[in-house]
Amino acid sequence: MAASPLPGKLYLEPTTAAAGGTQVVGIFEDRIEWEDGIETRHMGAGLDSDDWETLRAPSEMPPRLIIPLRDVSSVTLQLLFSLLSTGSGMKSHGTNTVGIHGVAPGWALALRANAGNEILYSPRWKLHAESVKRIVWSRSAMRYEGSELMLAPHRSLDGKRAWMLDTAAAIDAYYELGGEE
Repeated sequence: MAASPLPGKLYLEPTTAAAGGTQVVGIFEDRIEWEDGIETRHMGAGLDSDDWETLRAPSEMPPRLIIPLRDVSSVTLQLLFSLLSTGSGMKSHGTNTVGIHGVAPGWALALRANAGNEILYSPRWKLHAESVKRIVWSRSAMRYEGSELMLAPHRSLDGKRAWMLDTAAAIDAYYELGGEE
């Protein structure tokens, strides 16, 4: 997979790709990584470049945003706990099955790069399957040292792309962000 560091700041529920939203604090912003879910394969034989083909295809691992946690902040915990529940508790005797069968929650999130004008945006980030086993709390250090929160992008509810890495103008136009209500 094409993994690349994307140092920048994360914002939950941004109004546009470049503005608004709640900044996610308590992370190592310069160590955020993005894996686009595309695998590059080189096939061929010999020393000549004409004997080789390069193919880019989806890999077995879906795209993911790897967020290294630095400490326990209220915004980071809010993000984590909201991704682990549907927001409604379960009642006894099966009278409320929303917690089991409900639509899993997701957050719109923008990663605004420190350098350049690229922004990574997805309208529905969800907890990645690999993330759960890496979240470990250290009682002595009061931080999530070495732990990572991994998020996977999902298509918007209106069927638009799961994620975009582009300029703010392109993202706003595609997802219709910041329009008049």
